[in-house]
Amino acid sequence: MKASFYDLTTGDFLQRHYDGPEELLGVNIHSGTAFIEGHHDHLSKRVDIATGEVIDYQPPAPADDADKTFSWDDTIKRWTPTPTLGAVKRAQGAVIKAAAKAEDQTDITISGNVLHADFESRASLFQKVQIAQMAVADGQAFSVDWQLADETVVTLNANQVKAIVRAINTREDAIRTKAHTLLAAIKSATTKEEVLAITWSFP
Repeated sequence: MKASFYDLTTGDFLQRHYDGPEELLGVNIHSGTAFIEGHHDHLSKRVDIATGEVIDYQPPAPADDADKTFSWDDTIKRWTPTPTLGAVKRAQGAVIKAAAKAEDQTDITISGNVLHADFESRASLFQKVQIAQMAVADGQAFSVDWQLADETVVTLNANQVKAIVRAINTREDAIRTKAHTLLAAIKSATTKEEVLAITWSFP
């Protein structure tokens, strides 16, 4: 036998079902409760205390907040959340920031050479610039063998190393400017559709 337990005062179904021999059902009935045959959804059904019939039930809506509002979906018989405009803006802003950060770490082409421009490669290049500047200040020659993205090794002089660092820094500034422009557009958007239409592209 299948049964659902409900509160005798409110008619609300408890989150307990019974599935077993009918003769053992009685020991599972607690004070102030009763049962009705069948398994019933406690979130969309209840018992009409006056008639004893199972009827549709819409529980109180969860509280809306800054990220979502709730509406009743009669198809699935549940309160469903809908993101607010503010939540969509925050989510899309995070997407733009992540895309800009990833773009900043991509390889860069300078004078026909493709170089890695991730944090580790950039730190090494900055260090070489400092060494190059010291060598030039001391009147010494400077050169360094540098591996390109395709694993080809080229020899760079002081001016070439500085040019690479400048190019990486210029691109970083351009990426930051593009991100700020898109984030400003997200902030000023008035509909979710406008927000979702703002996507990352570079340059």
